[in-house]
Amino acid sequence: MVIYKEDLGEDRRYTALLNRILGKRIPVIVLEKCASETPYSCLVGPDEALAGKMAAEMMAKMVCQGGNIKVFGQELPFEDRNAAAFSEELKRRRSDLSCEVVALKLNEEQSERIQRELTGKNAFEGIYFTCARHTAAFLRTDLSCRQGIGAVIGSELFEESYQALQTDTLDAVIDKKPFSVGYKALNLLFNNIVKNEKMPVRQSIIPRIIIQSNSYVYYRRRKENYGGSKDFEYTIY
Repeated sequence: MVIYKEDLGEDRRYTALLNRILGKRIPVIVLEKCASETPYSCLVGPDEALAGKMAAEMMAKMVCQGGNIKVFGQELPFEDRNAAAFSEELKRRRSDLSCEVVALKLNEEQSERIQRELTGKNAFEGIYFTCARHTAAFLRTDLSCRQGIGAVIGSELFEESYQALQTDTLDAVIDKKPFSVGYKALNLLFNNIVKNEKMPVRQSIIPRIIIQSNSYVYYRRRKENYGGSKDFEYTIY
């Protein structure tokens, strides 16, 4: 069984169901994010803490003067390790930069919320979006709220973020390779069932930094492997 659910572990019904499945010795792989106490055979997902540190290092080098950096993270029933690692790493590298984290809810209108946050009284030298959903929501906002921001770092490479890199709407994206996450999960499950290989407790996928100059190579590779937007819908909303 392969499961994807961002708030897995909080609902006792899911926990009870998973315990029954595991009791029958059926291997369970959980994708992406879950609480540490969630029962599973193997957790496969991007290294969120490393993604946050990579984004903070880039932000520290891209922003020239001191000021405020806004981070749009996810409201989860546990700590958003990506946003937390970004804040910690940015503070270590640049004491003149302060970090404000805004946790967006899954069920709120995120474009409107982002626009309200960016059109307030406080000016920001940079913005970081920790997930593809928020990056896409930002790209749907009014152009006026994006002006005057020194550096914008998004997450994941998809059609809209690729185009945004070409027009300098985004300066970089931290690609956590969601397709690699799914492939690795299927590979581990296959090897366990067919080859009787033991699965690791956790398998982390290392993220990568994509900027305008190398975006075409990765985007072309993604289209060749998974098809274009007409053939494959990348669920980011």
